[in-house]
Amino acid sequence: MWARADAPAHALIVSADLYNNANTGRVVVCPVVPGEPLPFDNHAADVGITVPVSGTVLPELVAWMPTSGLSHRLGAVPPEAWQRADQVLRRLLGH
Repeated sequence: MWARADAPAHALIVSADLYNNANTGRVVVCPVVPGEPLPFDNHAADVGITVPVSGTVLPELVAWMPTSGLSHRLGAVPPEAWQRADQVLRRLLGH
């Protein structure tokens, strides 16, 4: 997860290393709204997290953003949060 340089929010990079390392100047992210996380079982498309920061990942708002919009790495999300975000993204994208 990364802090955004252009907003008081965070971004979870979901694009693969193959894409990220291609030096396109952009990454694919899900926005993360800081604050009290939503419970995992209350919302079909949100992922509540407490590590590396408290907040809610919003996979339904997946988009690309320029790497210049990221300021610094905050750390990794726990494996169960990655799994949940992956499941939501796959459902949303029909895979």
